Amino acid sequence: MSKTKAKVIIDEAVFEKIASGDSEAMKELYEQSYKPIFALLLSLTRNYEDAEDLLQETFIKIGQGAHLYVSYGNPMAWMMKIARNIYISKKRTESKKSLVSLEELGCEIPFEQISRLEDRMAVENLFQILDREERSIIVLHLMEGFKFKEIAQIVEKPLGTVLAKYNRGLKKMKKQSREEQ
Repeated sequence: MSKTKAKVIIDEAVFEKIASGDSEAMKELYEQSYKPIFALLLSLTRNYEDAEDLLQETFIKIGQGAHLYVSYGNPMAWMMKIARNIYISKKRTESKKSLVSLEELGCEIPFEQISRLEDRMAVENLFQILDREERSIIVLHLMEGFKFKEIAQIVEKPLGTVLAKYNRGLKKMKKQSREEQ
């Protein structure tokens, strides 16, 4: 005998009640829907406490945005989308906070290893024309030996973006080098 989960059916009228300040309607909605939303958040965060925090934020957002609900077709899908968006927003905020410089990654540009002063100055000048991301990607790949896929994870950018920035950076450096000769 297989155990099947009952599909959560939400009456769309509950959002109007919540929008008008009906706290009992909010409690009812929470009791009906928190388990699948929590399961989604837990699968995304892989951390029980983080999933609980995001669940709370989700229901706060649902309560605040109940007046914006327009027959979405499936209220659970609408609420799941809110939960997922909150998770994504939190991840973006965390990644911005956790952006580190090359020095913090241990990826210092080893200009001092270039013995000739003229060569060192030329390389330093070439790196000045690159933006921060281009410098990071080039240093991580050429000087630290990371693969592009690994760099994409580190800088939290798509692989295509990393490759494009790497190639763009190299082209800028080549062009500048030709102009200086």
